[in-house]
Amino acid sequence: MIEDWLQLQKVSLFGTAKESLDKLSFSDTLSGFRENVKRKAKNPEEEFFFLCALSLNYINAGKEFPKMSEIPYKEAEPETKAIISAEKTSILQKILSHDFADVLQFFLSACVNTKEIIPPEFVPRLLDYGKKFIELRKYLPDSTGKRGEWLVSLNPDWDYLSPKTEKEAWEEGKTAERVELLKNVRERDAALSREYLLSTWKEENAANRTAFLLCMRQGLSPDDEKMLESFLSDKSDRVRSIAVDFLVRIKDSKLRSKLSAYIPSCIKFKGSGKLLSSASLEFNIKKKQERCFRIWALNWIRTSKV
Repeated sequence: MIEDWLQLQKVSLFGTAKESLDKLSFSDTLSGFRENVKRKAKNPEEEFFFLCALSLNYINAGKEFPKMSEIPYKEAEPETKAIISAEKTSILQKILSHDFADVLQFFLSACVNTKEIIPPEFVPRLLDYGKKFIELRKYLPDSTGKRGEWLVSLNPDWDYLSPKTEKEAWEEGKTAERVELLKNVRERDAALSREYLLSTWKEENAANRTAFLLCMRQGLSPDDEKMLESFLSDKSDRVRSIAVDFLVRIKDSKLRSKLSAYIPSCIKFKGSGKLLSSASLEFNIKKKQERCFRIWALNWIRTSKV
């Protein structure tokens, strides 16, 4: 019947005038229906649509569900953690009924800290939440327990929690997932976060480079200086601007030292009369100054309330 459907698709491309239905070799199944269709159809076009409807319905109706014996199945392992109290369960119900994702994140974090798991009946819903709210994912394995692990193995929709190495998740995940991962890595291991960022930097588009670089804001240190300096020649203005901003925040960085030495010569206090309200700051930035300084200085002026 699949072959019948493919032939009918060809007819749809060229029309019944060029591709006559009488020249097609239908299967015995569809041929058996065709005589009745011919009698009812007023023209070749109507016959064509009748045959399409029959063919498609036959294909869809002919699918067999997999037999249970063919599905690898095992029961969930016994839980090793205590389930949250009835009072906490009531709070969880209220959170879920209002779709408070931020509060839910805090709730799951508390469950992880107290080494408790949520009741089994809530696990599927939370796994669905994890598809939409990436920030919840890092709490789900510990808060859903063995039941969650078991359900993930049975449903491809929850594959995002399937065991993967962190590096695989970084290389293969969606942008939002990778941003969340990089933030978490940055919190615990700044050196590893730099390694991940640099490993795919050349393959990333400008939007991704910007998003990933912003994850480096937390815990800036002299160890980040070399990496940030390499980004000063990036094609993206936004990336260069962020790199300059981060370098200036690092104490004793080369760029910060240059700016500290040069800024006084670029700023001039200009007053008129004795009234302070009439005074102003005059910025003199020469065109030949280093690009990184211009970026930083212009950004500072634009965002300043001076």
